[in-house]
Amino acid sequence: MEQGGMVVGISGPSRSGKTTLARNLQKRFQSLMEVTIVRQDDFYKVRILMWELKYEAIKPKITLEGCSFDDWDSHEAVDQTSLIKNIKRPSSGVLIVEGFLIFELCPLDLFDVLVFIDTPSNTVRLRRLTANQQWKFPQPNIEAYLDGVAIPRHEEYRLRCQTIPKMIFLKQDDW
Repeated sequence: MEQGGMVVGISGPSRSGKTTLARNLQKRFQSLMEVTIVRQDDFYKVRILMWELKYEAIKPKITLEGCSFDDWDSHEAVDQTSLIKNIKRPSSGVLIVEGFLIFELCPLDLFDVLVFIDTPSNTVRLRRLTANQQWKFPQPNIEAYLDGVAIPRHEEYRLRCQTIPKMIFLKQDDW
């Protein structure tokens, strides 16, 4: 590890608890050191048109079972260049970077600690369905997208992460 602060990467499927873990770590350690969080979600290629109460996706679309979806779960959906520019080793304290694809979007040597939250696919699916109902812009026919695109991609990503040396795998009950 380089001198100065530490960079911790937290990844896992969408709705696995990455943000919750990052915030819990921040609360736990903020009295001892500065803890900053960078969220991959803040780097989606999307423009919110507030005056029209809608959003405009500036990202790839995917067609499945005759439906067109905003492909939120693809590498192309994230502004990778801006994300990487915002990962700067602090002079002291900890920077936590959390996102469902960070270990593929960002060079691994940016991270001192790599954590993957290994959440079962059925749990992720249920959480995404619930969240979709609560969003201001719900995605129609979300079940087809989850089963045909998102869940298989997350499972493939998990398998790729299993080959990364020094990766720490956490189950939801571990924290």
